[in-house]
Amino acid sequence: MFALRSAARAAPRVLPRVPAVAGRMPIMATVSVALRSQRMANFSVSATSLQASETAQKLAKQLERELKFEEEASKEDQIPEPVTEFLQDSGFELVETPGMEEVKLVKKVGDEQITVMFSIADLGFNNPLLEDESFEEEEEESSAENEAKDENEIEEDEADNFMDPTPIRIQAVIEKPGKAPGAVSVDLTAQDGGLAIDSFFYFNKAAEAFASTAEVSHTRANVYAGPSFETLDEELQDKAEAYLNERGIDNSLAIFVGDYANWKEQIEYVNWMKNLAGFMNS
Repeated sequence: MFALRSAARAAPRVLPRVPAVAGRMPIMATVSVALRSQRMANFSVSATSLQASETAQKLAKQLERELKFEEEASKEDQIPEPVTEFLQDSGFELVETPGMEEVKLVKKVGDEQITVMFSIADLGFNNPLLEDESFEEEEEESSAENEAKDENEIEEDEADNFMDPTPIRIQAVIEKPGKAPGAVSVDLTAQDGGLAIDSFFYFNKAAEAFASTAEVSHTRANVYAGPSFETLDEELQDKAEAYLNERGIDNSLAIFVGDYANWKEQIEYVNWMKNLAGFMNS
């Protein structure tokens, strides 16, 4: 649903520009305007209020139209089956708050506490259709290639590009409460059912892995937590990947994140329209 909305809104919108008035206004005209402004002060206030009310009503009606469309399109949308299956099989507990972008998964494995975090905000920030300049450049670069293709090939290519899933960033933190003070913090990217490891860090203080306060975040910025994952020895990379897979941080998690993020984003979008329309109608 998010991808379809993004495509429809990819075209830029330009506000009309008000032309500047050149030259200086004559003195008598200035006095006349001032007197007129005093006489019409009360009327101007009421006219402005009326105009604001009308624009609010128009916005509310447009929101209601779009809300009706979205509710019709998603009225049968339940939590995707792979999401419920993952939660049943993986041992992770879902922790999320309606109206908030961040989603957490938590579980215990032996003496370890595992926390997985991601945000539905990535669906917007990483959407190529919302990046006007790069989108236009890609269109220009592909125009020459398209000349040599037939219509069916072009349509297939466009469909493939449109359906490319958005990458979503994930942070997984592994702690050993009461046993060790530090924590492993892994940055990953979930896309198209696959999971790529970006970094495999270790912090001497578990709080630094979460950086939940400005003070801790500032301290963390100066901590050496490890090199880029891709610079590690390949065998070491394989062992790190096996370590994560054993704890449920694998491709099944990537599928869950993609499915759940898209489902939750649609729910939040519909609720946002309802709340905004209610505000405009109040």
